[in-house]
Amino acid sequence: PGGSTMQMTSKASASNDVDKALIALLSERRRKLDLCVQRHGKLGGLSGRWEYSFRISPDGKTTGVKVRAKSSSHKEFETCLKDKIKRWSFPKAYGGIKVTKQPYIVN
Repeated sequence: PGGSTMQMTSKASASNDVDKALIALLSERRRKLDLCVQRHGKLGGLSGRWEYSFRISPDGKTTGVKVRAKSSSHKEFETCLKDKIKRWSFPKAYGGIKVTKQPYIVN
């Protein structure tokens, strides 16, 4: 999977240390998305670019998860990505942060 460009919006501006810590957490959780590639890549022809976004609720759970195909669409794969992201949790300190336009590329 491709690299990550972090774009966040928050009610309060996040410090650089918080940004770096959140980027590290996102990178760690992204690895779980690779399971979707393993599962659906076996069907052949899975390649393209997707973007996902979500909000971190005050209790640290992900809400408002969206996955958009930027090139080719594969509904089962997109559903798998969305289901994995919905299971992510973060420390409560990140509550209220909206994570937007995170790329996920499959070659």
